Amino acid sequence: MVRPDPAQSTKNQMKGGDVEPSAVQQMRQFKLQRIFEQHFVKEGGVFVDKVDSGTICQVAIVVKDLDKAVKYYSEIFNVEPPNIFSIPPQEEAKTQYRGVPTATRARLAVFKMGNIVLELTEPDSEPSSWKEFLDTHGEGVHHIGFMIDDRDAVMDKLAKLGIPVRHYGEYTGGSYTVVDSEKQLGILLNLKHEPK
Repeated sequence: MVRPDPAQSTKNQMKGGDVEPSAVQQMRQFKLQRIFEQHFVKEGGVFVDKVDSGTICQVAIVVKDLDKAVKYYSEIFNVEPPNIFSIPPQEEAKTQYRGVPTATRARLAVFKMGNIVLELTEPDSEPSSWKEFLDTHGEGVHHIGFMIDDRDAVMDKLAKLGIPVRHYGEYTGGSYTVVDSEKQLGILLNLKHEPK
């Protein structure tokens, strides 16, 4: 007995315009999941025994006007506006953009949303991943953040996969590394490391 090909059936339905939007969305999610598994979850992949769904810690959005964005997000989610702060000076944060020290003092606000944080960032005129994103894409989701245990191993594996470091900085108790994973995953990743 020949079983119908679900993929072909879906294609035929799409041609006829009968596919529900949710089905199309599921297909896209499945594709992203397969890409993620292919590069990061298989045995020998970057995040095996390093990162799981429980370690997703951050969604970060680049905005043009942080004060206005904070006001809107606070009203929409009915939460208190968080404090706005700036990235510390380069000498303190050791901030680098594409391997070169940068004096960016981008402004940030962080909303606590359950187990993750929603980070809003307003770039300044200095070179940074945030400024590049705003100049290239406009406002939008800059990255999703994960906690990792073995930073050196993860960075080495990513480099072998052709995913270089894009932006790096340090904060009290840890560091963050934004990598150029748009080609592979359609979005940047931020890998946060806090040594125990």
